[in-house]
Amino acid sequence: MNQRQIFDNGEKPMARLLKEYVDGMSLERDFYTSEAIYNNDIRHYWNSSWIWVGHVSQVPNTGDFFLFDYGTESLIIARDKQGEIGVFLNVCRHRGSRGIFEGMIFACTAKSPPDIEAGLQKLAPLLAPFDFNNLKIAHSASYPVPANWKLAVENYMECYHCAPSHKDYARSHSIKDPEYLRTELTEAMKDRSRAVGLRTDEVSISSDAEGKTDMDFYHRRYPLFDGYLTGSKSGEPLAPLLGNLKGFDGGTTDLQIGILNNFLVYSDHVVGYRFIPRSVQETDIEVIWFVRGDAQAGKDYDLQDLTWLWDVTSQDDERIIRLNQEGVNSFHYIPGPLSHMEWGIRAFYDGYLAKAALW
Repeated sequence: MNQRQIFDNGEKPMARLLKEYVDGMSLERDFYTSEAIYNNDIRHYWNSSWIWVGHVSQVPNTGDFFLFDYGTESLIIARDKQGEIGVFLNVCRHRGSRGIFEGMIFACTAKSPPDIEAGLQKLAPLLAPFDFNNLKIAHSASYPVPANWKLAVENYMECYHCAPSHKDYARSHSIKDPEYLRTELTEAMKDRSRAVGLRTDEVSISSDAEGKTDMDFYHRRYPLFDGYLTGSKSGEPLAPLLGNLKGFDGGTTDLQIGILNNFLVYSDHVVGYRFIPRSVQETDIEVIWFVRGDAQAGKDYDLQDLTWLWDVTSQDDERIIRLNQEGVNSFHYIPGPLSHMEWGIRAFYDGYLAKAALW
């Protein structure tokens, strides 16, 4: 029998899990505990998705390269003699698809990758003022969590937990609760954004079961609370302004290029988030801090101040995700309803379950 017919340890076949799934509810236990489902996650979901693997600043010279690993896969990202950046599977002479957008390097190992260009075209004019090409990595950190990668993604995709669980974040970020995204706060930020050279268009493109779109894209700039120019403890600037910005607008941008690739774009730095699967219940929360390419540590920015907010927030998230996995591991676990603030999880489920139906 194959895995569609029977799973070990009482696990349900995927066809049955999909049939029993109730829209608006969380996923069943097997999605977070099954080795068979995890292997298919890597083979069919991750390997057919565009993954943010790095930045052009990591391979400035001919012959430079770095590795990016996830699940059972390993990628080599290298700059060749012609100055071009290529992506290769670290197992044989096989080249993966490569896309570079505003300096960010994306890779996909599928023979027919999802269409990424349509979404990138919509995002390009919105991100141009920040000049992502001229960023550099100021710091990177990994926060291992004993949990399935989907729980890590789900935690990031909603802010239902933000106010009670992330006290430091909640002091400065209005998105912690829709109640605080008042028209006057948002409109005041938009006026400042336009004054410093930023557009405030929103982009929301979701993949769906009908296959009308291949990827999810999201762009929304939202206000920080009064007194906060950026994501710092004091509210004061952390680093030199990015790109050609004329000043601080007191906002930050939620940016998503595919469900797996997430960024927060402040006026003076960018924070990139990835949730990298290592095994069925092992995931690395990887956080990358970017500053302007010519900024110097100790002179233009203090590394501890720069990384403070998303370091403490990621430590909070590790605890939350770990406890969620412990709860899901119980045979008494049953799926529960999603909150209206968990619309991002719904979007993730839509795309994930649509792909799972094809396994």
